[in-house]
Amino acid sequence: MKSYKTILIAGAIAVGLYFFLHTKKIIHMTPQQKAAWHEKVSHVMAQMDMAEKIRAVKAARKKKAAAGGTPETETPMTLMERIMAIRAAAEEKLKEAQEEQGTGFDYVREKTHPTPATSTAKKIAEKLGKKIAEEAAKKIAKKVADKKAADEKKRADDKKKAKEALDKLVHDIFNPFYHLGRTEKKTKI
Repeated sequence: MKSYKTILIAGAIAVGLYFFLHTKKIIHMTPQQKAAWHEKVSHVMAQMDMAEKIRAVKAARKKKAAAGGTPETETPMTLMERIMAIRAAAEEKLKEAQEEQGTGFDYVREKTHPTPATSTAKKIAEKLGKKIAEEAAKKIAKKVADKKAADEKKRADDKKKAKEALDKLVHDIFNPFYHLGRTEKKTKI
């Protein structure tokens, strides 16, 4: 009886030591830090190309097949397992990127954006557009100037007609007999 108890105690100690030694290191983070970390990982996952995702899923399938003792082609993977495999690959990629970055004082050459190439046709179209715009502006300016001149001429004609009508009215009021033929002017001697 005593031997069973000692075997059970030794087994329990062995299992406890196994779990104790194979635990992950727990890093205490605030909820904001966790959210930021998950956001970074999600961002890296979104930037991964399809080949990287497939490689990650195949590696996870291979690991699961080895653990289960089944052939790799017959090992089913759930959607969650595939997502977790891709997420683990993204975390690993993020850690590698952070290690590559160094202390922050390393020289990092910034990528220069290429200058946009303009085609010859576009340049010609811009020049023609400018010429057409200048010609249109000249035509519009000429039309405006002609209209102003016509308006001023009409205004001058109206003013002249109004003055003639006023002169006639004044002449008719102050000289009522003018229309009867009295055209002689009296001269003082």
